Amino acid sequence: MTLTGLHGPGSLAAALRAGVSGYLLKDIPAGELIAAVRAVAQGEHVIDARLAGRVPGGEQGPPQAS
Repeated sequence: MTLTGLHGPGSLAAALRAGVSGYLLKDIPAGELIAAVRAVAQGEHVIDARLAGRVPGGEQGPPQAS
């Protein structure tokens, strides 16, 4: 999982190519961060909802943190 301040499409694409299971922005509320960590620990993929439209390939992509 990546917790970052970088929200450009290139950063997200590079992280996904590297195989991250989660990509969240640093200012995510604590409760959402905890839920995302639990989801990733259970094998799910989580992308910060604010970046959902930036998933490369125009696909819906992995589930997003709400």
